[in-house]
Amino acid sequence: MKPKISIITAIYNDKENIAATIESILNQTYENIEYIIIDGGSTDGSIEVINKYLNNKPKYLKHNIDKFISKKDDGISHAFNKGINLSSGEYINFQGASDILDNKYAIEELFKDVDSSFDLILGRIKRVSNDEYNKILYFSKKYKRNPLDSLLWKMNIPHQGLFTNKRFFQKYGLFRLDKIYSMDYEQLLRAYKDRKNLKILYKNIFISRWKEGGIGSGKTKEILKEYHQNRVENKIANKIVLYYVYFWSLFKFYTKSILLKIIKGK
Repeated sequence: MKPKISIITAIYNDKENIAATIESILNQTYENIEYIIIDGGSTDGSIEVINKYLNNKPKYLKHNIDKFISKKDDGISHAFNKGINLSSGEYINFQGASDILDNKYAIEELFKDVDSSFDLILGRIKRVSNDEYNKILYFSKKYKRNPLDSLLWKMNIPHQGLFTNKRFFQKYGLFRLDKIYSMDYEQLLRAYKDRKNLKILYKNIFISRWKEGGIGSGKTKEILKEYHQNRVENKIANKIVLYYVYFWSLFKFYTKSILLKIIKGK
């Protein structure tokens, strides 16, 4: 039997986008899907939209919302952890309230000839504009070697394209509640020193469209600082190397910012 996939969506006040997210998941051709929605106590009508799919799902949709909780939480990490604890799938994936699976065959293609033996399974994502056009801003890069190797320098494994075996969470733990911007990065860094022993599968298949914006929008300096803290706390290299990586990241950020200002000023 094909592995069971638990897809978790954390939402708080995103009435305008949640329906498209839900439909992209419930419309998947892959048979063995569990869909879990964790709402943080939305007040904008998001719950009413979700309830429409719970109580009167359109007949053209293949799957159901299997579990739904609406209760105030302590942020995205807390919501993700709730979803993991509720899940019964062998692999877990996270799609945000404005993320959309790329097409109805995405998961079926990714899991073709795949069993439950992998620790991590990765596809690619498209970063799209937060407007009616959903213009593609960039594609996540192809991986030419172990994807975890590059975690020393940056986080380039978007959770929208990552399917994590549940035993990975059992071994390395859940997401930390004190991480605001990079809970997924920090969690992966716990496995950094074991990366050569992990069984990882990458397929050049687009899984999700990740809409720009979100909690980290306009917070690059704060994100880089939290990335640095994550690397130091997990001791993935000596401190000289880690500070070099941090200051190099800041240098690139400021250089890019200055160049953009010059270009816009012309």
